[in-house]
Amino acid sequence: MPQLDRIIIFTQLFWLFFIFLISYMILTHFFFPLFLKSIKSRKLVVESNLKESRITHETSLRNQIMFTQIVNEGLSILKHFYSSKFLLKSTIHDLNLSFVDNILINSTLDILLHCDQIALESIQINSRSYKLYYNN
Repeated sequence: MPQLDRIIIFTQLFWLFFIFLISYMILTHFFFPLFLKSIKSRKLVVESNLKESRITHETSLRNQIMFTQIVNEGLSILKHFYSSKFLLKSTIHDLNLSFVDNILINSTLDILLHCDQIALESIQINSRSYKLYYNN
């Protein structure tokens, strides 16, 4: 059997190890750094996307908190205005309805610009000036 001949097997082993060594050197020297570079770049892209999403989430939370504070301040101003003007006045002729209308229009415009439909449907606006004007 010629494949088991002692003379031929040493040359076959030599070429096997030589080709393996050359291919291993080429792979580790040329292709492995490219592979590592692509993995590192993908990792950096993922990290930058996560950082960007965290910043965006924190910014949106700050904006929501600031918006709720502004809305609460506006509502407290309206509550104070209603309690001081409407509860103490007995007739409609003493009221300044244009001022109330301007406050309501401005607050409604702010709500329209900064809220979506679900938030708008959850807010009930019951204007006392509207009731006073149309009931009398």
